[in-house]
Amino acid sequence: MSISSGSLKPSLLAVATSALILTGCGGDGSSNDDDGETGKVSMSVTDAPVNSALGVYVQFSGVVLIKDDETQEELTFDEPKQINLLDYQAGNSVELFTDFEVEAGEYSQIRLMVDTEGNNDTYISFADGSFELEIPSGEQTGLKLVSGFTVTADESVSFMLDFDLRKAI
Repeated sequence: MSISSGSLKPSLLAVATSALILTGCGGDGSSNDDDGETGKVSMSVTDAPVNSALGVYVQFSGVVLIKDDETQEELTFDEPKQINLLDYQAGNSVELFTDFEVEAGEYSQIRLMVDTEGNNDTYISFADGSFELEIPSGEQTGLKLVSGFTVTADESVSFMLDFDLRKAI
């Protein structure tokens, strides 16, 4: 992990690097037309170990699923969910959301809305202090996970979002 002396806001990098691994299961991979049918999407979060950090807190306010035709399915959490990623390592995970009912069809990306504008919403903590984390363009577009997937009618799709903080910060 590196924090340059010129910046007190390290970046939490995403998909363009190998910092996050998004794995999915469920659905049969077959295409579905938009017939008004729905399926369900769930997501959990886990982390690979990181040295020297006491806590890595990421605050999620919602998720947006974007279909191939650019229509969106949005889930805004009633209360933001702040997760200390260090609590979910070595096979442990926490559910970010479950059974979000969406229109069946082909999706091109997931955007996780991560709060980075406030104080102590998304940050890393060390023995000698804490540093706010930022996601470039994150306030406008969220943390983008660009990988197509299919939601099949009357089926569930589950994802595990695996942060690798050694590479991400």
